[in-house]
Amino acid sequence: GVTQSLTQAAEWYHKSAENGFPSGQNHLGQCYQYGRGVGLDLPQAVGWYTKSGELGFAIAQNNLGMCYQYGWGVEVSLEQ
Repeated sequence: GVTQSLTQAAEWYHKSAENGFPSGQNHLGQCYQYGRGVGLDLPQAVGWYTKSGELGFAIAQNNLGMCYQYGWGVEVSLEQ
């Protein structure tokens, strides 16, 4: 195995996300949402969830909905 490294995980998710892989985009969004391997940055999380969700990744769409519901990185919007 390999030694656990949240920083390296975030780096690999970022590479995947930049290559347009929706699962990688969603995981990178989670890294930013919870500050795992990167600094806590809710607007960045929303951005990556949005990119992933626009590609049809249902888990990211759910995560994005929760961000709008609870105002995590965005204004609360029950319509969004």
